[in-house]
Amino acid sequence: METPVIYFYAGRPTEVRLSVRFERGGLTEWFPHAQEVDHGHIDWGRFTVEPASASNLARMPEASARGHYFAARDTDAAVVRVPTPAGEQHEKFLFYRGVGVFDLPLVVGLAGADVSLRRRTDAGPRTALVVERRGARLGLAEVALADGAVTVPRPTLDDDVAAARAWLAAALERDGLYPREASAMLATWEDQWFEDGLRVFYLLPRRDIDELLPLAIEPIPVELRRTIVARAELVTPELEAAVRAEALAPGRDVEAVCRALRARHGRFAEAVLQRLRADADARTAARLDAVLARVAEPRPCPEV
Repeated sequence: METPVIYFYAGRPTEVRLSVRFERGGLTEWFPHAQEVDHGHIDWGRFTVEPASASNLARMPEASARGHYFAARDTDAAVVRVPTPAGEQHEKFLFYRGVGVFDLPLVVGLAGADVSLRRRTDAGPRTALVVERRGARLGLAEVALADGAVTVPRPTLDDDVAAARAWLAAALERDGLYPREASAMLATWEDQWFEDGLRVFYLLPRRDIDELLPLAIEPIPVELRRTIVARAELVTPELEAAVRAEALAPGRDVEAVCRALRARHGRFAEAVLQRLRADADARTAARLDAVLARVAEPRPCPEV
């Protein structure tokens, strides 16, 4: 679960209390300071929400070129002032992230050369977007899920990132986000949402969000909107073949292989290696085990 953010809009300074529970997971990061955090629950206690001004915006942490989440500030949201033992922290949102194990409402996979999609229940998502990118070429296909299950060909690579962004922005706005919120979300995740690979996007139904991440807020807001983008990454035969060729390249030491895998396949390298390991013969398995040990441990295998 990658960084949900909570925005507030208020015409005057307002004292708020908010907590969130992750029912089938654990929380790993959050900001600003929280009064109470346990494995699956975070309580920010009482804090102040006030309209943004030059003075309170100037007190937010300074953005940096490496900061991944500062794009989320580019909205019309109010500023939150959160008390901490070291003084107040100022930000334009609350954010948290975590990991968990739970069923998503859409089952996604490959059926031969096609993409299969099946809703678990009738209350699941109604549409999805299949996106595939290979270098400068990108394809996308909007899929209607009214019948519950469908199989579609992988999209033809004749479109561009702008079209994929437009589809997602429109879906987010239909689900209740303001245009600047939708734009900020896309800016935050564009490097992962539109990198090389085959993936499926859809919006979680509100019922699923409320069950998975129950939220308590005081005072009760005039309006509360909740949106989460679900993303399913698919391991294609081409990706498996490329990782296999890198991992088993003759005459290359494990360290060099590890660097190449991380540089070319990033966070997908370990998952693909584990799939290959499951069906490998004894000799191949030994080689894959050696590479996996290094890929899974970032310190001896730096990014290049």
